[in-house]
Amino acid sequence: MDKEKPMYIGKFRIPTNRFCFKCHHRVFHSDVKGYPYVCPHCDENMYRFETYTKREKSRYVNPIVNAMKDRKQ
Repeated sequence: MDKEKPMYIGKFRIPTNRFCFKCHHRVFHSDVKGYPYVCPHCDENMYRFETYTKREKSRYVNPIVNAMKDRKQ
């Protein structure tokens, strides 16, 4: 009867207007020092350049995501 543990267990779950470049889910403010955001879906703490807003998405392409796509091809 083991229950699955939630991926992110933090003190706060304050949503932001930013989204994860990897999974495109909304990110939250992180309670880990040095990381402003956390993606509960990816279970990863993130810097600002690893996230985007809906407005930024159309005009900015994350170089890390492009490098990962090029690597897969």
